Amino acid sequence: MSALWRSAPLLLRPRSALGLQLSTASRLRETARLHLAGHSSSQNRFGAHRGTASVPSGEDLRVEVMRVEVLRKKMKHQARSREDSLLADFLVGFVDARGASLDSKEIADWQRLIQCDCEQLMNLVALKEDPSPELDTPVLKKAQEYLSGHGPRAPFSDPYANRWTK
Repeated sequence: MSALWRSAPLLLRPRSALGLQLSTASRLRETARLHLAGHSSSQNRFGAHRGTASVPSGEDLRVEVMRVEVLRKKMKHQARSREDSLLADFLVGFVDARGASLDSKEIADWQRLIQCDCEQLMNLVALKEDPSPELDTPVLKKAQEYLSGHGPRAPFSDPYANRWTK
């Protein structure tokens, strides 16, 4: 537990319906349960199935969903922190547009792709260089389609530059 959390007033800490303090892990589990279950009427407020004492079989699915969400956030950070600002801008746009539709295998392919240096990655996406077999993945194809469909953005241009010259 961090020092900041311990120093927070007791009234600001999240609590359950019974007034008990909730840990971060239990809040994440409850959020994933509500998201996946869609507030199913066969479950009570605390996630237990009525009439059964067993753990739901979807626990692995919930863990996988949370893991993929963390990896998507990591994708955005990796895209934003590239040294080449134009490449970073393109990758952030790609992650914003297509990141939510990538599954866990495609995210693993992204991890291999993002390990390339900036110049090689730009050449792969722009079809200036043939990819090696381990980099020739559906994610690279989606990035190439995104570039051809949207084109590079101009992150340093002033949107109001030509406004007064007409």
